[in-house]
Amino acid sequence: MTLDEIQRVLRLVHFPLYVFHVAQAGDRFWLQATFFSECAETSEVKRQHTRKWYISHEATRSEVVQTAFKCVLTSVEHEAREAFRYRGMPIFGPHYDCDLLAALFAQGDPLSRRAPAAAEAST
Repeated sequence: MTLDEIQRVLRLVHFPLYVFHVAQAGDRFWLQATFFSECAETSEVKRQHTRKWYISHEATRSEVVQTAFKCVLTSVEHEAREAFRYRGMPIFGPHYDCDLLAALFAQGDPLSRRAPAAAEAST
């Protein structure tokens, strides 16, 4: 596909408050969306950008549409992780440092487990 062909496909894609863009960097294409959302921390409405998604020059129309869909799903999940709170804290936030999370595991088993079911406990 060419840049123009990908742009034509993306003109047919719609998701509320999202605008899809594609750009070329060398021999690669990148899809990215912009949208407006309320910041979970400040309640201020800001223009946001999704991560960039690679599209091959060999991509089909369906792959371009599916990549735009994956872009939206990942973006909506990201926003939900930022806004969801437990005890006032964004415990599933998407911006945690992976080395700090690894250190949490290194301190001991942080996993929550169910007690064995009564039937399992008696056997």
